[in-house]
Amino acid sequence: MDRKLIEMKPATATLKKTFINMALTRQHVLLSMNLLPAAACIWFVIHFYVLLTAGEHLVEFVSNYQQNAEIDYSFRYYIDHPPSGVSFDHWENRKGDHVHGGYGVLEPGGFVRTVHYEVDGDSGFKTVIKTTAPGSSQQYNIHTGGRRTPPPQPLWNTKPVAFVQGVHKS
Repeated sequence: MDRKLIEMKPATATLKKTFINMALTRQHVLLSMNLLPAAACIWFVIHFYVLLTAGEHLVEFVSNYQQNAEIDYSFRYYIDHPPSGVSFDHWENRKGDHVHGGYGVLEPGGFVRTVHYEVDGDSGFKTVIKTTAPGSSQQYNIHTGGRRTPPPQPLWNTKPVAFVQGVHKS
């Protein structure tokens, strides 16, 4: 088994206090993961570099790649930046035609939304979406770094923020 763990330390750039929309689709991830495992790992590091320049974060990729073998991989990445309120966790495992994974997002107000998904062959894409309130007995805590800070307040009448979108070519 080839196991790679990549940790990146905070850089001088910081995230602004703004809500970050991440438009990451399952198809986008799977298209990238069908590449060679090393290329997929490099793709994740480059694709999420902007978000990984501040706060606590982890990128992990594990692959059992062999020529002419069934697809077998797992990955996880985590971003936690309390000053901006960005807290995101995504993981996925695949063996052959069976894929399962999930992600969690800390939303404004302290709500945590988790999505678990599974695909088994041609059976279709199944999801379970769950939102938990702060302090709930079923609270899923993805915020682990540093001391607790209150959720960020909305920014009113702020100047526009530049939008950066990654380009993925097939």
